[in-house]
Amino acid sequence: MDKNNLNVLLIEDNPDDVILFEEMIHSLPPNLSYYNEINMNTRESISDSIKFIEEKLPLDIILLDLSLPDSIGYESLRKLRDTKVEVPIVIMTMLADEEMIAKSLQNGAQDYLIKGTINANLLLRTIRYSIDRYKWITVLRDLALLDELTGLYNRRGFITLAESHLRLAMRKEKQAILVYFDLDRLKSINDNFGHREGDRALVNAAKILRNTFRGSDIIARIGGDEFVVLALDVPHGKEALIQERLKESLDEHHKTMYQYKISFSYGIALFDARSNISIDELLKEADSLMYENKQRTSDQD
Repeated sequence: MDKNNLNVLLIEDNPDDVILFEEMIHSLPPNLSYYNEINMNTRESISDSIKFIEEKLPLDIILLDLSLPDSIGYESLRKLRDTKVEVPIVIMTMLADEEMIAKSLQNGAQDYLIKGTINANLLLRTIRYSIDRYKWITVLRDLALLDELTGLYNRRGFITLAESHLRLAMRKEKQAILVYFDLDRLKSINDNFGHREGDRALVNAAKILRNTFRGSDIIARIGGDEFVVLALDVPHGKEALIQERLKESLDEHHKTMYQYKISFSYGIALFDARSNISIDELLKEADSLMYENKQRTSDQD
């Protein structure tokens, strides 16, 4: 078995418990620990832990005490989850509070430990299994939320992420832009060059959109030839900049010789935190604008 380094964030404000965990995690001989090297970082509060997470340092698992100076109980887990940290979280509590444990497991914790009952074997086994289980959950989640052909989010993935991001935009009073794309002439590509080439056109369309938008924007293929992008924290009036970036991405793509050119019809809907509009309403508005633009272009041809 190949061994990797293990990077642990221990969120614990009791110095005696910190020493105990450090002793336990380093007590097993290397042939039993499953890891080449174990690095433990300790923070005493949720606020300091969030700063650590935002630094994007290597991190494989979080051990979270549910009784901290600035946060108590399930609220601590919720605050960590709000950071969108992509590692498993194991909660730790002094008491076997079944209701709290159940609520935590239902809302993202991978496992739990009861203080006073923990030994080195149990701690390392919980860490290892939590990491393995989290990887499988991530794979299954991605399979359900991603479009197999393009690797973009599918409709379900887009709706799931967009709803949560719009709620955040409303709380922080941020503006956003939703762009609804239709890949032009896909039927013609399929008819003239075959469905394999049609699939290639869809993959290239996805690549063009990735090159146009930021990594923080949500890009999805929600239908056969339909794509959407939710561009977050974009002030209204920046639509022309998006259109210019799209043109540059298309021009760059077309430097490579193809038998046909990729082009899009699109509509842009504006989201304002004060409007309280839903993602479904925003999609319908952008889709309608896309259709109008497509009809207008067809009339000009």
